[in-house]
This record gives sequence, C-alpha cells and structure tokens, in this order.
Amino acid sequence: MFDPYLERIARHHKIVVMIALFISVLLTAGIGRLGLSSDFRVYFSEDNPQLKTFDALEDQFSKLDNLWVFVETQTSDFYTPSRLAILERMTNDAWQLPHVIRVSSVTNYQHTRVVEDELWVDFLVEDAESLSEEALQTIRRVVNQEPSLTNNVMSPDGQASLVQLRLALPDEGQGRIIAGQETLSAARALVAAYRAQYSDVNFLLAGSVASNVTMQEAVAQDLQSLAIFSYLMLLLLLWILLRSVFAMMIALGVISMSSLGTLGFFGWLGLTLTPVAGFVLTAIMTLAIADSVHILVSYFQQLSAGKDKHSAIKESLRINVGPVFVTSLTTIIGVLCLNTSDSPPYQDLGNMIAVGVFLAWLLSMTLTPALLFWLNPPKAMVDQPAESLTAQQRWLLRVAEQVIARPKRWFVIMGSVVLVLCFCVSLNKLSESWHEFYDDTFEVRQAVDRINETISGNNLMEFSLDSGTSDGIYDPSYMKRLAEFTDWLRNEPGVAHVYSMSDVAKRLNRDLNQGDQASYRIADSREMIAQQFLLYELSLPMGLGLEDSIDIDRSATRVGVTLKKMPSGDIIAIQQNAHQWLVEHAPELVETQGTSYAVIFSYIVHRNVISLVIGTMMAMLVICLILIVTLRSVKLGLLSLIPNVAPAALAYGIWGITEGYIDTAVAVVMCISLGVVVDDTVHFMSKYLRARREHGMSAVDAIRYAFKTVGVALAITTVTLVAGFAVMLFSHFTPSVATGALMSLTLGLALVVDFLFLPALLLLFDAKTEYGYVGSRQNLFNTSTR
Repeated sequence: MFDPYLERIARHHKIVVMIALFISVLLTAGIGRLGLSSDFRVYFSEDNPQLKTFDALEDQFSKLDNLWVFVETQTSDFYTPSRLAILERMTNDAWQLPHVIRVSSVTNYQHTRVVEDELWVDFLVEDAESLSEEALQTIRRVVNQEPSLTNNVMSPDGQASLVQLRLALPDEGQGRIIAGQETLSAARALVAAYRAQYSDVNFLLAGSVASNVTMQEAVAQDLQSLAIFSYLMLLLLLWILLRSVFAMMIALGVISMSSLGTLGFFGWLGLTLTPVAGFVLTAIMTLAIADSVHILVSYFQQLSAGKDKHSAIKESLRINVGPVFVTSLTTIIGVLCLNTSDSPPYQDLGNMIAVGVFLAWLLSMTLTPALLFWLNPPKAMVDQPAESLTAQQRWLLRVAEQVIARPKRWFVIMGSVVLVLCFCVSLNKLSESWHEFYDDTFEVRQAVDRINETISGNNLMEFSLDSGTSDGIYDPSYMKRLAEFTDWLRNEPGVAHVYSMSDVAKRLNRDLNQGDQASYRIADSREMIAQQFLLYELSLPMGLGLEDSIDIDRSATRVGVTLKKMPSGDIIAIQQNAHQWLVEHAPELVETQGTSYAVIFSYIVHRNVISLVIGTMMAMLVICLILIVTLRSVKLGLLSLIPNVAPAALAYGIWGITEGYIDTAVAVVMCISLGVVVDDTVHFMSKYLRARREHGMSAVDAIRYAFKTVGVALAITTVTLVAGFAVMLFSHFTPSVATGALMSLTLGLALVVDFLFLPALLLLFDAKTEYGYVGSRQNLFNTSTR
C-alpha cells in the first residue's frame, strides 16, 4: 500500500507540487478576513459565572469602562495655583473626548458646605490660577479629610493625581473595539499636547480601555516583528544544522505553507485573533519543522549509504512515515486538550496549532517527497563515502557509550533529579494579573506601576448591596450596615481605598448640622436621609450625579474597592472574606459578590488550571494507548510515559524555583508540550525497536543504532524548537514570554531525558526481552515486509 502511494508521487511529483501550492495560496487568501480583538472579555466564556456577575452589576448601575490620566509633578506638589490649573484644564478638556460620560478629579469634586441654612455644592477647585494661599490650604485639608479623595484621585503627598473618565461604549462587537480606539487615540493626542507644554509633569494613560487597545497593539506587534524574526532565525538554523540550502528551502516551504495556510483557514472561518494569537505563528512554524527534518536527515543518510535518489527517498519515507504520523497525532491530541480551558482564546490557540500540525504532516507526506523526486540531491551528499559517520553522529555515539557503560548510574542520577524537581512544582502559586500582561515598554504598564506606587492600587473590586425594597437605601439600618461593611473593608490588608454611599450620607449629615464633626454619622431617620440625598442630588451638575452608584429604584448602592498590587489568590481571599462578613453581619442585605476584571482574571487561572490538568490527563491516557498499540507492547507503552512526563515535571519544578507562579499562559504549556515531547520519544523508540525487531540486535546495539540513525535529527529538531519558542522571549506581551520560556525549557529537557534517561530505562527494563527477526510482521513503524 505504501509503495504504490510513493510511486504515484514519483510519477506525478510536479502535479503534486502544483496542487500543494494552489491549495496553499487559496488558504492563505483568507488571512485578510482575520480580525483583531481588543477586548478583555474575549478571555472569558459566555457561561463564566464571574463574568455573569460582572455583567449583572453593569446592568444594574453603569458600565465600568474607564480611562485614567495619571498626572505626576516632578518639582512640587499639586497644591499650587499653577499645578491645580493643569488638573482643572485637563478635567475640562477630558469631557470633550469621544464616548465620555463622566470625568472625576480633585478639581471637580462636589464639595458640600452650608451657607445660612442652605446646602451649597461647588467644585472643590474653581479658577485655580487665582486661588489664595488660604484657599489652597482649605483644598489640602478637604482632600486629606475626605475618604473619596485621598488614595483615590490624589496621592497622600500631593505629587500625583488621577483624572478618571467613565465611558459609554457599545456592548460588544466591532463597534465596541472601534469606539475604544477612537477614545484612546483622542486621549493620546490630548496628553501629547500637555506633555509638550509641561515638560516637568509626567502624563500617562491607563484604565480598561487603554489596556484593551494596547492588547490589540501587542498582538499586531508580535505577529509582525516576532513572526518575521522567527522565520529568519529558523532559516539560519536550518542552513547551519542541515548544511544544505537544498534541505533548508524544502523545510521552509513546508513551514511557510503550514503557518500561512492555518491563518488563512481560520480567516475563512471568520475567526477574530486575540492576544494569545501572537504566539500562534511562531508555534506552528517551529512545530512544522520536525516532520520535514526527520525525512530530510534520513534521506541524506541513505544517500550517504550509497543508495540512489529513488531508493533513498523510499527508505526515508518508509522508516519515518509511522513515527511522523504518530508524533503528529500525539501533538494534535496534546494541543486539542486546550479546548478544556475556560478561556476561549486558548481554545482557539489549541485548534489553530492542531490545524497547523496537520497541514505540516500532510505537506511532509506529499510536498516533501515530491520536491525530493523533482530536485537533484546536493552533490556533497551523493559523493560522501558510504557508511561514513558525520561529526554529529560520532559525538552522539559517545553520549550513547556513556549511558551504555553505566545505565544504573544514569537511572539513579536522572531519577533523583526528576523526583526532587517534582517536589519543587509545589513552589508555584496560582496567580493571574491582567495589568501585567505588558512589559514596561507600553505606556499602560508604566501608568499602572506609578499609580500603584503613588496613589492607591491597580486592582478594582465592585460590590452591589441591595436592600430588597424600593427606596430601601434610605433606611438607617441599611446605611449603618453599609457603613460597617465599608469600615471593615478599609481595615482589610491590601485595601487602598473604598468608595461608599455611607461616606456621602455621613458627610451630608455633618454639613447640614453646621459642620459639626460629631454629626459625621448616619442620620437616625429614614426621612432625614432621603431629604439629605434629594437636596444633594438636586445640587449636582449634569454628568456628576449618583446614577453610577445608586440604582434607579433606590434599592441598592455600589461599593467600589481599590486593591493594592497583590497575587490573584489574595484578591479571591478578600472577595470571599467580604462575602462571609456580609453573611454573618448583614444577612438582610442581598449581595452581589465582589466583581471586576481583576476578580474574573483571578478566578480564571484557578478554573483553567483545573480544567487543563483534567484535559492533559485525558490526552496522556489517549497518547499512552496510541503508544501501546504502535509499539505493540504494554510494557514499553507504559515505560514511555516516564520520558514523556518527566520533561514537564522538570520544567515546572525549575519554574517553581526561579519564578514561582502559574498563570493561564504558563498552565497551557503542559498541554502544548505533552504532544511535542512525545515526538522525541516516539522517534527514538521507533529506531530502537526497528533494530531489535527487524535486525535482531541486542538492547545495547539497538541503543547505538537509535543514536546513529535518529540522534542527529532529534538534536536538530530540538535546537530549532527551543530556538523557535525562545523567540517569544523578545515579545512585549508577558504571557507570550512566559509560554515561550517554559516551552523552550521543557523541550530542551526532553532531549536530555531521551538521550540520558530513556536509554538507561530500556537497558534496565527491556534488555532481557528477545525479539528476534520479525520482518514479516507489519506495524506503523515498519511499512514493508521481508
């Protein structure tokens, strides 16, 4: 069956090449239909419970889309006329930006005071440049006293301030993306003008809209710069390692058509690319190399053994068709287990890599042999002395002799290292921080870091507390419970600021009692609280009302909490502690559990790790069954699990020692690497079993045979895989950096395990097995009969 297939390719090799090119061009044409998403919501599935809570809170009050302008002086604090004038101008100009529905800063803070039994509500800062020293001291005193100002829009030392913009963007779709881009573009132009005018003041943009748009920019940057860099680096590596322009061009043809064809295929399906997609091209190009390299290296070895071109191609395909199929299948199974992730972008990542690996296998089985039949082999390969060993083969055989001489020692050494590092895996803590998805080359990361260091924190958490009845927020018991909850939150470790309507109620009661500080408390009657709020709201200007903090029927209020920089586990702990406090101390209130992007991302890493572990275990079971069938041995199938699992255990152990965290990007490596790591094991085992079963060799000689025939190809593919994924270290998108670093580490360790640990295992547990000559039995590793 295999021979007729290969003969057809030999007879029609030009047609095969043309068909492959035509299909590739057709698929690649779909790239133009790919979209780019700049919305953090794409990270969450529609049935994500935390996202549903988030949406419910936005429906009850207002949208949480925001943009912050961070302003920091370098020479003095803001309590001077000239400095406050900057904030006043910025606040006024910010109202003109697209989609802005509210602007809050220290200058337009609604300061209340009583003048002759009348409640006056004014901007805290008006006509800043003409303020007197007495007025400046009053502003400083108000900022330091009011809970809604300090550690919210002004730093304690007065040298940093925030202008906070609330936006009304479309709910979803391309309109939302375009609206966010319009707002940020206009804000960047505004800030650029201020930077040109005030050289001693630092202006930075942050907030959810800035993060969303920066996400899209990071994707485009990775797809453009890293993909090109990866391509050029792989070209150079292939030329150096294969020592043949001929082989390099064939391999590059396969990886180019595989990667571009995959993007085009999903473009025709209408896929919208997410930040994770910046990793896809590099991953596909890197993984697509392996199949062609194994075929080409075997082809050159057969030529060196004195065979003619046709026989060399046939033998190369014969000894590789089974292993290449199995390795492609196991890689596809491994990456498809990403579909168990709770995050759609990682599901898309798995599906795209799976399609890319399939296309690479298909092209390796068609285009590669067709090109080999069409093109004449390099003269150096034909003229090389028969049975001569290359420098690489001689070096690898020396490695083999070291293991053969002391298999027990290597078994103990490698086994001990694996066990120790397995324990180190527990050093990793689950953590996800969406604010740190970018490095400090992005403005939004710089802004978040400075806000966290100077004013408050970078994580938000919102609560909705419902009284259960219309106008129930005016009930003194509701307000007192709200005040108690607010006070409890402020005493929680890691909480930088709390915004609550109980503070407004206390302030109104104080101001309406001639500023008596003893009256800074909740009024005793429902009617008094309702009148105070009515009087206050009637005095507020358009756009600065309480509609974003009080729902329409006055049954619930929103509590906003700003958290300092902390691991996601601590964010979840604060949310759960808050829920427990409300259950124990305010059971009459209907609570919406704390929510925000920070909360959703904190939960998603826990949900993803659990689902990915389950998916990996399922994939491992399927791969184990495949290996048992293809190796035709339960013992060897189970034994192969050790070198397949060990690299990931080693890598995550080292990661625990050096980095100490696992987020979603780090967690997906266990799925992606599983199928790839199996490649080395399968190719090594296939050559080992071929020597044992076809040639009747002893285990020792079979180890030597495997190193000689496939060792070079394994080394070349590993170097290219490690280098390909290492390119991601140059990404400015930190999840891609983490994924690339851990993948490179895992794949490098896989080669060490397969060269040092796997031979020791085979010599200790398979040496006594007698296979004899079994050339008459067919299997996936042996497609011809003797």
